Parts: sequence; structure tokens; C-alpha cells
Amino acid sequence: MPLSYSNLIQPTGEIEPQLFPQLTLLELQERLTAYLAEGAAEAADKGIDDADDAETATIAWAYYRAYFAVYQRLIATPSKAAISGQGDRTYDGRQAQAFLDLANRNKAIFDGLIPPESETGPARPETASFRHRLVF
Repeated sequence: MPLSYSNLIQPTGEIEPQLFPQLTLLELQERLTAYLAEGAAEAADKGIDDADDAETATIAWAYYRAYFAVYQRLIATPSKAAISGQGDRTYDGRQAQAFLDLANRNKAIFDGLIPPESETGPARPETASFRHRLVF
């Protein structure tokens, strides 16, 4: 069965729709579908040919992109906001760091599935992967 957004959203997957309050459910489904397509293309580009590894890599990439999107939203949100008549809301930097850690964990899973380059195979450029850090 081909992968779809339903593999990523609760109860099957890890993603809670509440992590993306700015998106409708349809928009979230479209975004996750795009992340899966991007992950499949990345896996193929990196030479992950085994079907099970390619599926694992595709899912890991989609989670990486989703959690990194949540991280970006959180760091773009003011650390303290006052809403008239509704009180104050404070965001802790550790919340953003937790999503960054989840993104990096899934990126490491993807990177771990990339086969090593062979001495006799065609030369490929080095990967441009990197780890993100939260700096305040």
C-alpha cells in the first residue's frame, strides 16, 4: 500500500493536527502529502533502493520536515504575548527545542539509511545535510 498522509497523522502516525493550528485539516493533509513526495524523491536521489529502507526514509523525511515546520513557527512566535481580555501566554524556548530535537532525530534516521558511496561507483557530491541548533 502506498504511503499517504494518513500514515503520519494520529492515530496511525505521530502528527497531531493541533501542531499546525494555522492549517485546516485539508491543508495539513496536502502539506504532509507533499513532504512524503519530497521524501521519496530524496530517498531515490540518495540511492536508497531497498523498498523497506526507502519507505522508512520517506516517512523519516516527512516527519523531519513536519517537526522542523513546527519548530520554525515556534521560534517565530513572540516568547510572551498578551491578548486583550484573555490574559498572557508565555512560550518557553524548550518547547521549540523539543521539536528541533524531533526533527533532527528523524533527519538522522533518513541520513542513516543512505548507502555508503562505493569506490567504483559514480561520484556524487557530498550531502548537504546539517543539524539545526536553537540559539537564543
